[in-house]
Amino acid sequence: MNITNIVEFKNKLILVAAASFAVLGLAVSTQTVAAATGGTQSTASYSTATVNSTTVAGVVKNGAGNRIGNATVKLSRNGNVVRTTTTAADGTFSITDAPQGENYKIIVSKQGFVTYRSFTFPISGGGTIFFEIVLQRV
Repeated sequence: MNITNIVEFKNKLILVAAASFAVLGLAVSTQTVAAATGGTQSTASYSTATVNSTTVAGVVKNGAGNRIGNATVKLSRNGNVVRTTTTAADGTFSITDAPQGENYKIIVSKQGFVTYRSFTFPISGGGTIFFEIVLQRV
């Protein structure tokens, strides 16, 4: 726990301390407020939680609707690859804990198919962004 502030309120010394930790994709912040006056101290704590984890997921299919396994899926931002994964046998993929920001694209490649490049999209606020991707034969 870190002391973040010491203030005086109505002739009392108030100590504010904070601790943060992540649980299951939630950012949990605990604030402890302590008031001391003449040798006695009172404390109170409260916690707030916000979702800060975003998953980019989807399914990759061919033009006939058959799912494609073992395709390479890249999450790129401003032309730089930030995450890479491979589709499962059923064509699904999931990229967890995607960093927040702008100008992301999904790039999917598989030998024998034209490489897919998504539109540009932002990642913010948590939750899941789902793609249904159709790869065309070369």
